Amino acid sequence: MTYKIQETRIVLIFCTIFQLFSVAYCEAAGNDGSKQYVKGEIIANILNVRAKPAVKFEVVCQLRKGDIIDIKKTQGEWLGISAPHHAEAWISKNKLDSENKTIDKTFVYSGPGTIFSTYTTLVKNYTVQKVKVYEDKWVKIIPPDNAIVWIHRNYVRKEMVKNPSSTPDSSTVEKINSHSSQKPLEEKHSQRHDKNESDIKEPTESNRVAPLAGKPVEPTLTYIGKSKKVEKTGTIILLGDDHKPFTYSIAISIDSQYYPLAYLSSGNFNLDDWNRQKVKLKGRQRWLKGWPRPVIEIDSLESIEGID
Repeated sequence: MTYKIQETRIVLIFCTIFQLFSVAYCEAAGNDGSKQYVKGEIIANILNVRAKPAVKFEVVCQLRKGDIIDIKKTQGEWLGISAPHHAEAWISKNKLDSENKTIDKTFVYSGPGTIFSTYTTLVKNYTVQKVKVYEDKWVKIIPPDNAIVWIHRNYVRKEMVKNPSSTPDSSTVEKINSHSSQKPLEEKHSQRHDKNESDIKEPTESNRVAPLAGKPVEPTLTYIGKSKKVEKTGTIILLGDDHKPFTYSIAISIDSQYYPLAYLSSGNFNLDDWNRQKVKLKGRQRWLKGWPRPVIEIDSLESIEGID
C-alpha cells in the first residue's frame, strides 16, 4: 500500500511539472478521448508578430483584436503561432527553378535580404506561392504551413477547442470581430504590460516603415569587425528616438513599405533635410555588437529622384 501511494505521488508531481512547462501545448486528449487544440484570441487592438521570440527580432506582420490564432509552442513569455498568410516571407530568387520549386534547402527571411532574420526553411522541390519579386533578386512568398512566428502571451486569451476530425488550419487567421478591419483606438496598457509596450502598435498615416528589431537593452556602442566602404541607394527614413543615437536609416521601398538596411551616422549632413528622399550615398559601414543593423558613416550624399 505504501509503495502504491508513493508511486501515485511521483506521478502527480511529474504531471504537475509537465503542466507548468506546457502551458500552451498544441494537442491534447480530452476526457472523451477526442483531441483538443489550443486556440488563442488576440486581445490587443494591434499586436506585433515577430520572426523569433524576443523584441529584438523583426516584426513580420501584425494581428488585430479578435483574430483567432493556432498556438503551436511556447518559449518563456512568448507563444509560437502558425504564420499568417500576410506575414513577411522572402527567399532568394536564385533558389527557385522555372516552375517555382526550390532547387535546394532554402532559408525564409523576414525581409528582402540576408540582413533580415530567418525563421523557417523550405525543403528541396517545395512549390512556393509567389506574392511579388523585388529587383529580380528576392521573392516574397506565402509562408509555408509549418512556419512558426511569435507573439507575446500577455495579449492573448487562450482556450481549448475540440477538433477530433482535423488539425487546426495553419494557413489562415479567422476574424471573429466584425469591426476588426476598422482603425482601432489606442490600446490602454496595464502596469504588467509596460515592459512589452513595443509589441502593441497603433498605425498612423506615416507608419510605412517595417519595424526594426530592437536595439540592445543596454545600448553601449561597441563596434565589431573592420569597417568597409559601401555605396547604397535607397530612401532616408526617420526611425525616431527609440533607436537613438541613430534616428535615421537608409531603406529600400517595396509597395510603399520601407525596409531599413542600415543606421546612418550623418557626419556633416543634416538628415532632417533629407528625410523621405531617395538618395545615393557612400560611406564606411561597421557593425555594432547586439544591434540589428550596421551603421554607415556618410561620406557623400546625393538626391536621385527627389522626395518620396
